[in-house]
Amino acid sequence: MNVFDKTYELANALRESKKLKNLVYSNTKNKEMIKDFKKKEFELQADQIAGKESDKEKIEQLQQLYNILIANPDVGKYFEAEFRFERMISDIYQILGEAIEVDQDLINGKEV
Repeated sequence: MNVFDKTYELANALRESKKLKNLVYSNTKNKEMIKDFKKKEFELQADQIAGKESDKEKIEQLQQLYNILIANPDVGKYFEAEFRFERMISDIYQILGEAIEVDQDLINGKEV
């Protein structure tokens, strides 16, 4: 495995995602609805992290907005690409974190 080849592969995937974002954001209505969705999603996640009880009405509104957004095929593809990207980054962090932990054990003289 060549790390540089994989890096270029990742960069190409990012470029494709950016093309989808530009396509979707070229429509001002879509752009505003997506921004509103992400803002509400972030607020809901922040409440959950803070230990606040989930507001069922906010969750329902978010779900309704999501359903409206993904009815547009381009927006649906964009959300799907965004989800795959976030998942990939999460997996990369996990893999690297596991590798670093092993290296730390070696540095500290611990058996692996």
